[in-house]
Amino acid sequence: MDYIKKFLPEFEKKIGFGKTKTIDTLVEKWEELVGKTEAKNTLPYKVKDGVLFLAVENSIIMNELTYKKKDLINKINAFLKTEEIKEIKTRLKQ
Repeated sequence: MDYIKKFLPEFEKKIGFGKTKTIDTLVEKWEELVGKTEAKNTLPYKVKDGVLFLAVENSIIMNELTYKKKDLINKINAFLKTEEIKEIKTRLKQ
């Protein structure tokens, strides 16, 4: 049993399980993290290599996020209790 306890976290890391948990948690708590208005206009859809990818409603919101990026990264990392998110990239919703 001790072997499994040691092995499981490494296995989860290799298969990317932690990333799936991260994005699921962010989607679930997104409105709480960014507020109602921004939550209506943005949606996290992927975390890869320290980058959080957001789909945004329009270019105005995309531009606003450029100025709020650092604060948002700090807020997300504080919420997740990690330093996992290093960057945010946006794309327009289709």
